[in-house]
Amino acid sequence: MAAAGRSGRLRGGSLRAWLRLASACLVLLALMLSVLLFAVTSWMEGSVVSMAVALEGDRIAGELQAELLNEIRLADIVAVLGSDSHAALLEESRLRIGRLLTEARRHAGTVPEAELLGLIERQAAAYLRERDELESRGADLSAVLSAVAPELESILGRVEEFQTLNAEQATRAPRQAARLNRAANAASVVSFGLMALSLLAVVSLAVRHVERPLRSMVLSIGNLKSGADEERIAERGPLEVRQLARAFNELSAALRKEKQNHFTVLAGVVHDLKNPLAGLQMLLASLPREPEGARGEAARRVLSLVDGQIRQMQSMTSDLLETARVEAGRFELKRSEVDLRSLLSDAAAVASATTTRHRIEPSFPQGPVVVHGDARRISQVVGNLLHNAIKYSPRGGPVRLELRTEGRSAVVTVADAGVGIKQEELPFLFTPFWRSSAVGADIAGTGLGLSVARRIVLAHGGTIEAESREGEGSAFRIVLPLAAAGGPRPG
Repeated sequence: MAAAGRSGRLRGGSLRAWLRLASACLVLLALMLSVLLFAVTSWMEGSVVSMAVALEGDRIAGELQAELLNEIRLADIVAVLGSDSHAALLEESRLRIGRLLTEARRHAGTVPEAELLGLIERQAAAYLRERDELESRGADLSAVLSAVAPELESILGRVEEFQTLNAEQATRAPRQAARLNRAANAASVVSFGLMALSLLAVVSLAVRHVERPLRSMVLSIGNLKSGADEERIAERGPLEVRQLARAFNELSAALRKEKQNHFTVLAGVVHDLKNPLAGLQMLLASLPREPEGARGEAARRVLSLVDGQIRQMQSMTSDLLETARVEAGRFELKRSEVDLRSLLSDAAAVASATTTRHRIEPSFPQGPVVVHGDARRISQVVGNLLHNAIKYSPRGGPVRLELRTEGRSAVVTVADAGVGIKQEELPFLFTPFWRSSAVGADIAGTGLGLSVARRIVLAHGGTIEAESREGEGSAFRIVLPLAAAGGPRPG
């Protein structure tokens, strides 16, 4: 429950709060890593210093041991060098022992070493006092050495202990440094891993809650520009992204409402135009049609032209009224099982009868391809695409009408080799009243056919898209769910 609460607060927070939290985490991890590395390097430095001190103590202990051994061999040395050198040798030995003990005191790195060194110093001082006292009484060197030999042996034993302590410390120091080095490596790996995971978490959150909603918004804006129905975006993510999504949804709803109002007004205007046109046609039909001389023949031709224009205006108003209803979403589909193969065959036959310069080239599968939809509306879409293919191929040529299945969908393609469409104009192709700049003034049209076709296809749960190159022709692709794929059922 606590994790869910934190997750909810994170999703509901602002982008600034996210960035602050991420920055704080990264700074905290960097600070922890810095402190850890500082501590480890300090420990390693201490280990190196301890090892150096231990090695120096071991060296001093070895020299002190050698000097004490020289004391034992002092009688032999005096026998070789003569008794005159006895005092000088004793004084020189005393100085060297004192100097070595002073150096050893400076390099005593542990409490046991310091205690042992204090004991050695006291024993050495006692040894030297006893030797001086015996010599002051006039005893010969052999007698002196014999008297102080036990004390000297004890000092040698203590020095060996001191040397052992330093050797052990010198051995432990590299091991401790190696352990600290391994610990530092592990801590560095863990710290950098945590930083990498933090960065990954920040990137993942940014992609999930920022990049994806923004990308969805860009896609919805593109669909809205191409004449799609009202587009809505899920209001999730940081506060700023949710505010942007909410503003987009409000704008999309407002545009949709404005478009519906526009086409509602258009439908009303067109409906009002139909009545006077019908009256004109009735009045025209009541006029006498028999010519009476040259003036009568001219009148008949004029009346015939007027009748043709009225019929054309009636057809245009009917198309505009139908378009307005479709664009306003005020149309119903009478669904049933429709065999696209049969429907397209009829559409190809009708289109072929309207032209002598174009060649309809059908390509259908052997068996039926069944969808659930409104046969009249689908025929309207295919007929519009074939009519456009013929109209926008003024030099004639082939018009390909293909039907195939892809997975659980039926795919209808209408392709021509006509004037084509510029690449930058393709996103606006299904926008109401839009016409390509490549279309000349001699090619009539209102720019509503493709917009109506798109709405009909979308109402069937399908998609329609176009590919084109200016001067090379166009290809329109309709995808509808097959009846067996669980498409829309008759309502």
